[in-house]
Amino acid sequence: MNNGNQRPDVDPPAWTQLAWLHWLRGLVAILCLSSTVGCRETEPQRFPISGTITLNDQPLGRVLITLVPTSPGQVGCTVEAAHGQFDASSADGATAGSYHVVVSALEPDLEEFDALRSTGEKKLFGSVMLPAKYQKPGSLSVEIVAGRDNELTIELSSR
Repeated sequence: MNNGNQRPDVDPPAWTQLAWLHWLRGLVAILCLSSTVGCRETEPQRFPISGTITLNDQPLGRVLITLVPTSPGQVGCTVEAAHGQFDASSADGATAGSYHVVVSALEPDLEEFDALRSTGEKKLFGSVMLPAKYQKPGSLSVEIVAGRDNELTIELSSR
């Protein structure tokens, strides 16, 4: 019973519910479209890199070679070298431009470790062999050129 002080328990008209539902669907559609159109950046084009890395004219064991971008918008990469050779496909390579090269030594694998130990090598781990100047940006640089396979020769010296 309604004594005049209470609002009647009446459902809103069906057309207002339907209008609200259409408005909500439209809003969701607009949000979905705006999140996919115009906001998606394309992946920058990368180029393959490969080459050799030596220390005092001798191939290095296991190292990581990192190309550190020198300019905004560039995409660098990190590639592992073994026995002085490295190779990165275009999917794993770097964008065109100039890069600082950072070299980080890795521990040798078991076969390499045994071979070094059997020769009496005192420097069993690569980190002992690498001069500190190559383990930070600034000592080495390379240029990655668009549209070609970039064959790099990285020569390190302990002098």
